[in-house]
Amino acid sequence: MDNTPLELDNIIELEREFFSDILTTNANITPDMKAAFRNETIAERRQRLCRELYQEFEGRVMEGPFRGLFLEPTPAWSASDQCSMLLGTYEAEVVALLFSPATAHRDHLVNLGGG
Repeated sequence: MDNTPLELDNIIELEREFFSDILTTNANITPDMKAAFRNETIAERRQRLCRELYQEFEGRVMEGPFRGLFLEPTPAWSASDQCSMLLGTYEAEVVALLFSPATAHRDHLVNLGGG
C-alpha cells in the first residue's frame, strides 16, 4: 500500500464518512451533557439506557420466542434486567433449553439460580 498524501487524504475522508453520525452527535453535545455523562456511574448509565430502550421499543421484546411481548415499565424484580429482556437475551440459555426439542417432553423446570 502506497502512503502517498493523496491516498492518505482519501483514507481520512472515508473515515470521516464512516464516523459522520458520531461526529455530528459529538458536535451537538454541550459541555454540561459531557460532564453528566462522565459523572454517571455504570449502574446509572445502565438504568438510563434501559429507560431509553424501553421508550424506543415501546415496551416490547424485540427478539426471541417472546418477541412482541409487552413488558410493564416498572419490572417486578431488578430493573437492571429489563434491557436484556427487551432485547430478548435475558436468560437466553434457559429459554433455549425450554424451547428445545430435547426438553419438550419435560413437565417441570427446577430453577436453582433464583435468588
